[in-house]
Amino acid sequence: MSMKWNLLSLDTLNLHIRRRNIAHVTVNFSRTFSAVYRKPNFCVESSLSYRHYRHWTNPKFQISHSSEALQQQRSSLIKTIKYSAASFNKWICISQSSKMSGDPKAGKDLDAWKSKWVEGQARWHKTVVHQLLVKHLDRLLAGKSNAKIFFPLCGKSLDMKWLADQGHTVVGVEASELAVQSFFTENDIQYTVTDVPAIDGKLYQDLDNKIRIYVGDFFKFSREMEGEFDSIWDRGSLVAIDIEDRERYVKLMVSLMSEDCQYLAEVYHYEGGDKEPPPHSVHPDTIHKLFENTCDVKMIEHIDLKQPDAICTSSFSSKVDVLFVYIYLFLKKK
Repeated sequence: MSMKWNLLSLDTLNLHIRRRNIAHVTVNFSRTFSAVYRKPNFCVESSLSYRHYRHWTNPKFQISHSSEALQQQRSSLIKTIKYSAASFNKWICISQSSKMSGDPKAGKDLDAWKSKWVEGQARWHKTVVHQLLVKHLDRLLAGKSNAKIFFPLCGKSLDMKWLADQGHTVVGVEASELAVQSFFTENDIQYTVTDVPAIDGKLYQDLDNKIRIYVGDFFKFSREMEGEFDSIWDRGSLVAIDIEDRERYVKLMVSLMSEDCQYLAEVYHYEGGDKEPPPHSVHPDTIHKLFENTCDVKMIEHIDLKQPDAICTSSFSSKVDVLFVYIYLFLKKK
């Protein structure tokens, strides 16, 4: 069954509009499905509940009906909502069928990360290869011509394709399936999709098996799935996660490092202004406390992003009084 969404349907309204017009949206949402089925006694009710974090909405669907035939159609209707309405899927996460919720006590910032992709507000995404990766590529590779490189919370980073085109193998983990799909489609890369129950998610990989991106619960990823890595490029991942998750984040990263792994991380430190995380500000002292027991820590570059001649820029520079970006190199202690 195909569905046509009128201009008042939920998928055409952005998150902020939905927040102001809950009743209006619910009414039109019910009308839309009633019109599709053309059944006077058939009604789809949508109850919208908010997390009060980044204005994200979790719709919950309840189907009321008055006939046994419509009861039998309940399952197919839910599947139709999920799979047939592609534009609807871009805006909504159906709570009845979501498989990627992860630990309910953690992951608020990863939820915010996903919502930004949905809203088209992923301003941290660079449309070019990261300048600091290019500058410090020799540090990342340490002379390896066919390195296996890990990208935590990779998004749709062009850095992945750039490195894969040089003959390296790239493995990413991402919370937003939309970002991963966009990476492959925008770069015209053919791919396959496989279910991965271990992370409550999926694996997207190109046909040459040079780029593999896992979508699901980030903290369920493990070395048992991909082994160890020669290099890690952490571009804004550490600063994106919840503060209370940092220690287990570092534990996971270290577990993925080979004995001679080169782990490069881009980290922000900012002060003042009205910037709300993520990304979080991480002081250099915090970096040392997080890694000093397992890694040798080297700060290989720091840049004042408030300076007009800075090699790179930030989307939130105007919202803070002080803003530095640091590039750290972590080497596993012997």
